[in-house]
Amino acid sequence: MSGKYYPINTQAGIRRDGTQYAGNFYIDGQHCRFQRGLPQKMGGFVQTVGGLTFPPRGIYVNPTVGLGEVAIFSGDQNTLKEFFIDGNGVLVGNPLGYNRTPVGFRTDVNNMWTFDVLYSPNTELSYIFAHAAPNLSDINSAVSTPVYYGVLSSGGIDQTTPLVPTNESVSGGMIALHPYLLTYGSDGIVSWSNADDPTTIINSESVCSQKIVTAIQTRAGNAAPGALFWSLDSLIRAYFSPIGNEPNFAFDTITDQNSILSQNSAIEYDGYYYWAAVDRFCVYTGTVREIPNDMNLNYFFNNINYAYRQKVWATKFPRKGEIWWFYPFGNATECNAAVIYNVRENKWYDTMMNRGAGYFEQTYPFPIWSTNTPDINNQYSIYTHEKGTDQVLLNQTSFPIDSYFETGDIAFCALGPTGQWTGVNRWVEILQMEPDFIQTGNISFTVNGREYSRDPVVSSVPLTFGPNTTRLNPREQRRHMTLRFESNVLGGYYEMGQTILNLSIGDGRS
Repeated sequence: MSGKYYPINTQAGIRRDGTQYAGNFYIDGQHCRFQRGLPQKMGGFVQTVGGLTFPPRGIYVNPTVGLGEVAIFSGDQNTLKEFFIDGNGVLVGNPLGYNRTPVGFRTDVNNMWTFDVLYSPNTELSYIFAHAAPNLSDINSAVSTPVYYGVLSSGGIDQTTPLVPTNESVSGGMIALHPYLLTYGSDGIVSWSNADDPTTIINSESVCSQKIVTAIQTRAGNAAPGALFWSLDSLIRAYFSPIGNEPNFAFDTITDQNSILSQNSAIEYDGYYYWAAVDRFCVYTGTVREIPNDMNLNYFFNNINYAYRQKVWATKFPRKGEIWWFYPFGNATECNAAVIYNVRENKWYDTMMNRGAGYFEQTYPFPIWSTNTPDINNQYSIYTHEKGTDQVLLNQTSFPIDSYFETGDIAFCALGPTGQWTGVNRWVEILQMEPDFIQTGNISFTVNGREYSRDPVVSSVPLTFGPNTTRLNPREQRRHMTLRFESNVLGGYYEMGQTILNLSIGDGRS
């Protein structure tokens, strides 16, 4: 066999912006991430809770004390439910959940939930705080609704009673800064409670002119409680600054020339604070800066269904170094896609996935995400993600998860097999492919390409290789060539290594 051997040298990340031939990045992918610069199939997901009547609009996960369980709080348009799972993600107790909906709760199809936890040394109990406001269709809604609270399960006792009001109503939400509870909302007003008494608001301040829509806890250099508050046009830093013996918070405006896309589009990652603005991605590291993104910035903002911007939500998967932003793509009215920023790899990629709310792994080692489209029974579910390789339902029925990636262009007339400009007007012939994969199950391999950049794509018949396959001999020619790898079998998994191609100058000429 003649030809020369080359490794696949496409750079990590999936580039959606610009043309296919404008860079040497992967051009397509689904359920695929990158580690050490190489493609890897994302983990599977296991149904943990099923039979929900409405899609969750807020998820909070908290470990119980003395029970060895994890509590999942799920808030939707009508109810607040609490579920318990063990360390393996198996439901404990009532499979329908425990109804903790406050008496007199105002139901609304646009309800969005905010959660936090506060420990009280006075009672030696932890409390869950929850707030639902009809903000889903309007980030600037001024409708104020009550903040509720209730005892968390601990000491071998499940607390499953309805939450009760704190006597404070706001349009934005609340955040616990131990031992204080802060609430926020319209007209830029932030209020704070007495220490260890979240039912008594002792002071408030209007810190900006626009509605405050979200907040994330921080810590100042002296470990005093603090937070970042995002309004519609500002980022504001709050820090504990007592006046004598009176608890007090002071506020600094970091910038009043910024924006935030949605109430749930901000997230903390290792002390840095990331968010989606209305036209870019930003991070606060002591100063505000834009996150460089020449991979899918236009793709995200050109395709988001902006009328449903409030459904955009951010989450993270620190084990893989990832921050995810779920959003409604195209004409979708629910989040059905995600762009992903890998902080560790400094790379961007994306995937299609229907998820509407969730919580990142922390004390529980897996992300908990919920569906936002009904199943065949017109119901919704909560899934444990990054577990196994397949989609597994409560009845243990398993389905394969389709995962694929497609390399950048290989062309002697443009970027050659070494990733350098070649400029030889000849076709590429692939004689052999030697797979180097950590692999479970079969993977299909397809040669794609075209003669000119605007020609239709011509695809080969897919070839299949298993974990013990040493080589494939496709013998295909394209002037511009890309290679697609796909895993779509039960138990399927892959991590690509240094896969080698045997390429030669083909017979075709333009």
